[in-house]
Amino acid sequence: MSSLKLLAWNVRGIMSSTVCLSNLLRSTDCDVCIISEHKLKTRSLNYLSSIEQGYKCVCKADSLPNFYNAYHGKGGGKIKHKGPDYTFINKTSMIDYILMNDSIYRQLKSYEILSEGSVSSTSDHLPVLAEIVLQHNPHQILNSFSKLPAWHKITDDQIELYKQFLHEPLQILIKKMDSDNADIDTIYNDMVTILHFAADKTVPKCGFNPFTKPYWTSGVKIAHEKERSLRKAWVIDGRPRGIHHDSYRLYKRAKHEFRNIQQAAYEQYIQQTNDDINKAAECDIRLFLETHET
Repeated sequence: MSSLKLLAWNVRGIMSSTVCLSNLLRSTDCDVCIISEHKLKTRSLNYLSSIEQGYKCVCKADSLPNFYNAYHGKGGGKIKHKGPDYTFINKTSMIDYILMNDSIYRQLKSYEILSEGSVSSTSDHLPVLAEIVLQHNPHQILNSFSKLPAWHKITDDQIELYKQFLHEPLQILIKKMDSDNADIDTIYNDMVTILHFAADKTVPKCGFNPFTKPYWTSGVKIAHEKERSLRKAWVIDGRPRGIHHDSYRLYKRAKHEFRNIQQAAYEQYIQQTNDDINKAAECDIRLFLETHET
């Protein structure tokens, strides 16, 4: 069992709350920090990454359209103040909230609204800290089996059979979704299981043929897996461009290393094959012809 700490805070301008936010991140040791009203323009969003090391920033800025033009020293006017024309007075609140569904709420371990004065804050909102207990849910890596679906070989009859395997289980799952006690994680796992079961029963399979790439050694395989995993991390990061992005730099480096290892393994295999042919030619002409024809 592990836990996830969430910190939410309306900073009301990050430039004046930088020191306070840095202290909060260190003292709470939160895993995810959500801030609002940072009041930064798009070109200044990289400032958030410099507040505290160890955190990866995902930020957004919206520009308000300018519907008017104001000029100093031109025009003029007078306004007679008559007082408010309403009777309801909105109460000022310094509390932010963290919203979660019922399935996550049942895993809530602690919830704390930091008291006023505990942090040197320039905002009129109080930070909120929540800790959620996470169940151990091992991730199943897709396409990790030796046999993969051969979608290019599937026929119309197999597609119809695939639909039949899906129809009844999905109808039962849809009824579960209408229940008030439905858990989204359970429904997700059930749906993935249904899809995998139907595909295993109906979709033809294909596997790696070692004779197509005999030079594909364990070293080449390890380098290829590293390159694919770093590419996946780069895609999740939004496919950024430029060596100043860690995901892009690591992916390109792994790709370059994989190509070098693959090329070296291929050249070594060709050299070994030529050596075997030369050795066979020196030993026996009959063996040489058999090897050459093969």
